[in-house]
Amino acid sequence: MPVSTFTPLNVAIVGAGLSGLSAAIALRRSGHTCTVYERRDLAAEVGNSISCAKNGGQWLHHWGVDVPSGLPIDLQHLTLRDYKSGDADMVYDLGDYKEKWGFPYYMFHRQDMHTMLLDCALSEEGEGPPAKLVCLSGAQAIDFDTNTITFTNGAISTFDMIIGSDGVVSTVRKLMNLDPTITSATSSCYRCNVYKEQIEELGLHKFTEPAIQYWGGLETPDINKYLKIVMSPCNGGQVISFYVFFPAELARTKKEGFLVEDISIEELIAPFGELDPDCVLALKHSVDRKPWRLYKHTPLTKWTEKKVALLGDACHAMMPHQSQGACQGIEDAAALGILFSKDFKYTQYIEEGLKMYEKIRKPRAERVQYCSYLATEDIRERIGFSSLPGSKAQGAIKTKEGHVRLTIEEINGYDMRADIDGTVPAEWKA
Repeated sequence: MPVSTFTPLNVAIVGAGLSGLSAAIALRRSGHTCTVYERRDLAAEVGNSISCAKNGGQWLHHWGVDVPSGLPIDLQHLTLRDYKSGDADMVYDLGDYKEKWGFPYYMFHRQDMHTMLLDCALSEEGEGPPAKLVCLSGAQAIDFDTNTITFTNGAISTFDMIIGSDGVVSTVRKLMNLDPTITSATSSCYRCNVYKEQIEELGLHKFTEPAIQYWGGLETPDINKYLKIVMSPCNGGQVISFYVFFPAELARTKKEGFLVEDISIEELIAPFGELDPDCVLALKHSVDRKPWRLYKHTPLTKWTEKKVALLGDACHAMMPHQSQGACQGIEDAAALGILFSKDFKYTQYIEEGLKMYEKIRKPRAERVQYCSYLATEDIRERIGFSSLPGSKAQGAIKTKEGHVRLTIEEINGYDMRADIDGTVPAEWKA
């Protein structure tokens, strides 16, 4: 019978992105001391919009995160517009979303959300010991027998538990010999922003609505399905964020990220000759135009190695077309916080606790990962639109045999605490 003594842990979190900071907050709230290591300077990113549905937002509120400080938009609808005319095709109403699910459907600017989480993780206020942040310090080597990390700055430290949240190109994952098969996606992307005042001067007032709006993403006789625009306001409505998707073979550069030079307006709009003129007009006034290459990742065989576990994009990198990447990382963090709380005995048996974390999280995250790929191929697979009869112009989607479409009800109706309580054997409960 496992002993029930709760022991505060000394935890290293490798990676100070949204998922890593969420893990620091969740584990802090459960009484653990976390040090977050980031290989870069945190000021490196410009950023675009980040969607946070109920399944992520509920945990922000549970942890006591100051959500208003992140300047979120409370989304009211999802709208697919006709690629050429801009007329509404599919509309999924979110007007009763908070009433139905208990929390709003948030849209953050990445920088705002990151600052909000960082402030909560490091704050002297709130339950649990404040996390510590060490920048310009990535993981270089891990001794899995002693839980010792050698960092790129030469420091060497030993911990009770290590969480690898270092993104799509994860060093921790590589050190675990878990690199997935990664192939170039069929589409690529440019990310850019337009300021609200510019949008209003252009008379494009519908672009400032509290909504995620789409153009394209459906195969038609004359429009490639990989031509797609995703647009939403963020930063309290002051920034209108665009994701500009196009067939990968049309990409003119192999560079990517927030540190490369902006692409030109001409390059941005080149693939979109027949696009709604209003959308083209907005894109012509964009700033921060950065390339973003997309990749398809196969599921990993496992997420843990002894007292080391992966989290977020490091273990389930997914295509962006379900807008669930951040939420799935937050769910990972929440599961760790629950399993290593005083309600369970895993602080004395860390390896068993991490295996249970994988058992709880891996199937759900990989389902979302797969359905994100499907939404790449057809926007009607996107959560919200998947509950509608279909597109006015193109009708209903032909569902793959054996596939159950991912819906808002499945995503938001999931009860993690009930899942954990029903899965963890009684002898592991405190």
